[in-house]
Amino acid sequence: MFKFFSCIIAGALTTGLYAQQVTHIYTLSGNINSDSGRVMLYPISSDSTYYPYKSHMETNVVNGKFMFTDSIDYPTAYRLVLQKNFTTVYVSGIFLVDTGWQTISCDVDSLRAMPKVLNSTMDEWRKSFGTKFKVLSGEGTKISQKKDSLRKVFKGKVPDSLLIPLAIKSDSLDHATNLILLHYAESNPNSYLVMWWLIFTINHYDPIYDTIYSRFSISVQKTTTGKKLEEKLRGASIVAVGKKFPRLNFLDSNYTPVVIPNLNRKNKYTLIDFWYSYCSACILQFPKLRQLLSQYKNSGFEIIGVSIDEMKYLNDWKNIIKNKELDWPQYWDKDAKCATYILSINTYPANFLLDENGVIVRRNIELNNLEKLLSELK
Repeated sequence: MFKFFSCIIAGALTTGLYAQQVTHIYTLSGNINSDSGRVMLYPISSDSTYYPYKSHMETNVVNGKFMFTDSIDYPTAYRLVLQKNFTTVYVSGIFLVDTGWQTISCDVDSLRAMPKVLNSTMDEWRKSFGTKFKVLSGEGTKISQKKDSLRKVFKGKVPDSLLIPLAIKSDSLDHATNLILLHYAESNPNSYLVMWWLIFTINHYDPIYDTIYSRFSISVQKTTTGKKLEEKLRGASIVAVGKKFPRLNFLDSNYTPVVIPNLNRKNKYTLIDFWYSYCSACILQFPKLRQLLSQYKNSGFEIIGVSIDEMKYLNDWKNIIKNKELDWPQYWDKDAKCATYILSINTYPANFLLDENGVIVRRNIELNNLEKLLSELK
């Protein structure tokens, strides 16, 4: 979880101080070092119901300038995307839009970095909350870099003797991060920082998140976003490690309704993998998944694939299944209803590892760790 938060620090998730239920107009006046293109204001979650108003807007860049104007109830988290000829050339880090007039400056050569946004909410991030995580963020980055280096040296098969100490450090940083968030919420019950952070990381459930949420003021909890967050936390707790994975309704490639998981009790582990056809990270994992299935399917391992593709991409979904030789069952979660509203998945690929009784034993397990676990089956 900490590495996930480190990404937020690098991308600058920001803070809002005061809960307000009064609708205001905001204007975001932008500068970007690109003469043209189509710039989009995107939500930080695939679930747009977190947003009381528009969660996605687009406008043209003209001579390096653009502008967005809309209504807003309270500081709200977004990121910017720049496209040229329908190709994405820039994605910003996360920032919060505040009420009133504000400016934003983007550098297309700084992918995922914090754009310079001038408003009171971003001032709070720079002067107070963000400073609390500088040391932890640096330590998290070092751990991630060390893992990447070891994977290259050992060609993906890193000895446990080297990985376990890093995992212990990572868990310690997670704990420290959660404590800071809890203390901040206790001291600043009207802050929106922790609320949006939880939204961005809700696919990893921890009981402390409920405690943090309980420290929010009533006015924050009663916002559209606050109510949705409470609902998401309840849903995430349902599919936490140790809970039984729910039976869900999907469609097969012939659009026939099916219910999964329909587990084979002879299998020790079942991996349910959620993906979509234009997710490059999802596609990159397929060779490794195919190798693991081939190696361990006779030892008690199976895979179930679930796509969240939009209807217009269903042919792409089927083509990838064929071209990538995905020889395990594949299903379609229409409109991502189960993934978003029941399983609280925000990022992809995402997976759940179940035991023979359908109990979740790991969530979003890395494939190298999965391979180590499966090696014990033989």
